[in-house]
Amino acid sequence: MENPYRRLRELTAYSQKDFAATFGFAKTTMTHIESGQFADLSDEMIVSLGKACAEKGVNAKQVLKDEYNAETLQDAYHSWQSGERIQIAYLFRVSPRRAIKESPFDLLILDVAGSRQKFCKMLKVPSATVMRYADGTTRTMPKVIEAALTEVQYGYLSELKEMQTDWVDHR
Repeated sequence: MENPYRRLRELTAYSQKDFAATFGFAKTTMTHIESGQFADLSDEMIVSLGKACAEKGVNAKQVLKDEYNAETLQDAYHSWQSGERIQIAYLFRVSPRRAIKESPFDLLILDVAGSRQKFCKMLKVPSATVMRYADGTTRTMPKVIEAALTEVQYGYLSELKEMQTDWVDHR
């Protein structure tokens, strides 16, 4: 299933670049929206897409209902993110590695995805949040990361959190 934000934007016949320019978004914002890396869509994002749909005669409510079984864009976006995570859950069967010099969370990222950016895209989580936790700037696991790892049924979540906290405390 396609990201509902992207689906509606494409139905308006706006390119990503034109949509960003028309509604005052950075190109990277559009990339993050459409790859699912925002935990939630902002009101500005939703209103802008609503305006584009109204302007181009796209019945967004009907598309969301028919194609996503959702009443709101936010609900459709969250459901899409969840579906995307479930498809890659099999990748999260690796146990965390304890390390002295490296972040255990960063090692998990490398084991699963090869890079932080790819990990963020796979799990549909904000990159800044992942970066801060992987670097040890954030001591406790952010809720958005914990929720995503829970959704993919990562079986070593408690151990990973404990190892990461120990690493932050002793580096």
